[in-house]
Amino acid sequence: MVGLVLSAVACVRIRAQGVLQFENMSVAIHRAPIYNTDTCLCAKTGNTVNGIPTGSQTYSGAQLSGSGFTIELWAAPSDAPDSALAPVAQTTFKTGASAGFIFPVIVSVPPVAPGGTLKCQARAWNNVSGTLTSWSQAQCAGTQAGTSAIFTAGPIPVSGTALTTNLRSFCLVQLEAPLQALFLTLTRNDTTTVLDRFGVNHLLSGDDTLINATGPALQSASVRLQWRKDGLDFLVATNATLDLGLVEVSQTGTYSLVATDGGCSREVPFQLQVHPPPSMSQPRVDAQGKFFATVVAAPFRTVTIRTSTNLSAWTDVATGTADAAGNFEFSQTFPASPTGRFVRAWVGP
Repeated sequence: MVGLVLSAVACVRIRAQGVLQFENMSVAIHRAPIYNTDTCLCAKTGNTVNGIPTGSQTYSGAQLSGSGFTIELWAAPSDAPDSALAPVAQTTFKTGASAGFIFPVIVSVPPVAPGGTLKCQARAWNNVSGTLTSWSQAQCAGTQAGTSAIFTAGPIPVSGTALTTNLRSFCLVQLEAPLQALFLTLTRNDTTTVLDRFGVNHLLSGDDTLINATGPALQSASVRLQWRKDGLDFLVATNATLDLGLVEVSQTGTYSLVATDGGCSREVPFQLQVHPPPSMSQPRVDAQGKFFATVVAAPFRTVTIRTSTNLSAWTDVATGTADAAGNFEFSQTFPASPTGRFVRAWVGP
């Protein structure tokens, strides 16, 4: 018996994984400090006359210092589009005489063939005491941030280390938080006021209620809105107005507006408390014939007391404002004649 053994060999191209040192100062060959915001309030890139290599740019901002600033290296193969840039290393800044310069880090870079190059960009930001840990968070928060010009790194050796010596100085600028300028108003029975985002917004059962979002954040064509109650989305409530109609006690709860724009998201929560319909509690007459009653409404609503002897003609006898608990105390001595009298309360919008 003759045995025949067949085998197949697949040939593939193996790409080396280069090693890169992210730095902005190497003695005698590279010096490119990073600066804080400039008095021109504009973005600048390029080395100064003191840089290596020398340049002609000028900066008025201080050189970045300490762990309160983060810098990140973004990289991609040189033949990839700029949109392919992705973070590959993160570090912070030295202090004192070395301010403006980063603590170098060794990173493994995207796969490239030996001798190939990378396209890179440095991105730095004020990390607000360590609370902003990524470039996207910095953009959404509206902190100080900036980017270098895109530069090449390499050629990447088969072994050994390449340096980011083509990185040039740049400065930060003050970013504007894309969703920060977002405001809410409360329209109750056609009366509009600023919605209280940090306290409780009091309503009475039967109030015709609208919540409306305004502000520069809504000028973006890409902004998306979603209203929520107690953590659940309202169906089809995705525009700038939330129409709650004639509210009921069951609509008491925690509401919010979620706004998203690109990779940024902001949720604005607020509280609504819907009180039962107004009522008159504990009506009584004392020994001297003085009438007392408590009108139970909602906090700080206008209350008007009206009286009648025939349920047809009514006269306003007192007006005031409910207290923080929603109560309005009323008392009055009525004429002895006629002996029968009707009292009702009207609660304003």
